[in-house]
Amino acid sequence: MIRTNADARNFRLVEVPEDRVADRTAWRDLIPASPDVLVEDFALARKFVAARVRTGGLRKVEVVPAHGAAFFVDASEPTYMMFVDDLPDPDTAVVRYNYISQVTPRTTFELDVATRARTKIQIQPVPGYDPANYTAEYLHARASDGTQIPISVVYRKDTRRAGAPARRCWSMATDRTATRPSRSSTPAARRCSTAAGCSPSRTSAAARSSAGPGTRTAS
Repeated sequence: MIRTNADARNFRLVEVPEDRVADRTAWRDLIPASPDVLVEDFALARKFVAARVRTGGLRKVEVVPAHGAAFFVDASEPTYMMFVDDLPDPDTAVVRYNYISQVTPRTTFELDVATRARTKIQIQPVPGYDPANYTAEYLHARASDGTQIPISVVYRKDTRRAGAPARRCWSMATDRTATRPSRSSTPAARRCSTAAGCSPSRTSAAARSSAGPGTRTAS
């Protein structure tokens, strides 16, 4: 299995016999090149390949079974990120991945590739925090060149939407790098989430690429 940017600006995954790696005519795409999907990493098992990809500004897990169609792991929230774990057992039948969002603390799941049943393995404890009190939205703003810039927004469900409630804005964009829709378990971060004021935002042309647009967060 090879992750390569040969003829693929955003990388692709190919499989090839070990004795024909140098022969590119023997390469077969598992995840083909795409202008909208950046292939960042992958985990390999005999029954499947699980890749961490970035598309639409979100990090997702794409699963390619040995038999059957490829699929993305479902998420219960509109804005989030996922990271796949590489398990030591090559015969495993499950994909282990970490899920985190601005509302949900880091949570480890195992997904049965055949049935797609999901099991929660571990969740990061956050004393004094109840995710049921918060909600998130995934919005977009149009830049001056017409590019749609994704915005992750999180707020308490009892937040007054009209007027100007206390808020904190933060954004960053660099080449292939975006502010990730995640949260911290530290008390300082929780205090900042209710601070008033908004920091200046900045974007770059490179960050507005389809594979990795800049992400702006506000809470």
